[in-house]
Amino acid sequence: MAGLFSCKKEEVVDVHNQGVNPPPTVERIKSLLAANAPELQEFSVEGDKAASIYGKEGTFLYIPANAFVKPDGSPVTGPVNFELKELLSPGAMILADRPTVSNGQRLVSGGELYMNASQGGVNLRMASGKSIGVEVPTQNFDPNMQLFTGTGSGDNFNWVLNANTVIQQCGMDSLSPGPSYCFGIDSLFNWINCDYYNNDPRPLTEVDMVVPSGYTDSNTVMIIHVPVDQSIVRVSNYANNVFSVTGGYRLPVGINVNFLAIHSDSQNNLFYSLQNNTIAQNHVENMSFQQITETQLIQLIQSL
Repeated sequence: MAGLFSCKKEEVVDVHNQGVNPPPTVERIKSLLAANAPELQEFSVEGDKAASIYGKEGTFLYIPANAFVKPDGSPVTGPVNFELKELLSPGAMILADRPTVSNGQRLVSGGELYMNASQGGVNLRMASGKSIGVEVPTQNFDPNMQLFTGTGSGDNFNWVLNANTVIQQCGMDSLSPGPSYCFGIDSLFNWINCDYYNNDPRPLTEVDMVVPSGYTDSNTVMIIHVPVDQSIVRVSNYANNVFSVTGGYRLPVGINVNFLAIHSDSQNNLFYSLQNNTIAQNHVENMSFQQITETQLIQLIQSL
């Protein structure tokens, strides 16, 4: 049985038109990105019946009958509100502020999902012995993928390996014309991610991104996007007009990356730099900025 579906109309949200002054600098940038992150999709399913859910980006979920229980362990009947958010592209991950990093190391990502079930405003949990079948679409199946779950929030968000879940290939039929990452979850982790730790054999190097005078970590967001890995790293290490990638975030020599920087000045004007380059030993990237509107910036990020 297919769940009933609803979502908000997708449009660029301009923080200038919300009746309040936009917050300054980095907080303004974070607010703008969050306001334009992929929407939360909501489905209505019956608690005592099986349901199939299709996300707008191609994710498929199979929920068995009697999958959920209340916090006290009692069974659930009647309508259940099931929420799904799909972050299957680099742009979606950037807008939702869900970089692909775990305990200080860069991850190779196959897509991120948020899921939750509630009834009457009360969050439910999975019933013992029940699991939700998950299929995440991909263009190229990678057998190295593992399941990670999200912990924390804001700047303290982190992906943690769930070694008990096996991800297999499925799909390639009339409903899923391409391959999918398939697995089951027996707990509502909320945030889950198909990933694995970067294992590129090439030597790693630190990378410096040089920004103009007056551009600091309090008014500039620096992001590295590795297209071949669908990997997103938000760079927080900053000193003296230089953002730096060190430690577990070091990049393989010879890999191609996009450097994306977003700056907000004291008048709330936005500036950006998007530069593509191949990483060299001890790489230094000099960032060149130009002004951009909020709408143009969101469209640029969504195109990654």
